[in-house]
Amino acid sequence: MLNAHPEFLILGDEAILSQRTRVAIDSAGTMLGFASYKITGDAFELEDLFVDPSFWRRGVATALVDNTIAVAAQRGFAGIWVTGNPHALPFYESAGFHVEGEVHTVFYPAPRLYRATL
Repeated sequence: MLNAHPEFLILGDEAILSQRTRVAIDSAGTMLGFASYKITGDAFELEDLFVDPSFWRRGVATALVDNTIAVAAQRGFAGIWVTGNPHALPFYESAGFHVEGEVHTVFYPAPRLYRATL
């Protein structure tokens, strides 16, 4: 899907300039992945989570989620929301999220998940 729609991997300047984007980089300086978040009203939302497929299953996504959770907790949020890709549901569940419902996205119905920051 991302190969067909690479525009979904383009981060807006605002997310970067406002420091809402976390980046995972290895010791050689290679970018392994990124996560960004947004705050809408009183909700803290994991907006983007992407890891280069050649680095999957090495803890990169978990580290990015954990870092984002820490930011949410530091800012006083009790939890964090994410609309997840259905194929990533096992990852999100293993990262402590639980399904709260389903939303319709541009591509497919997707699980709406929540994780407490505690």
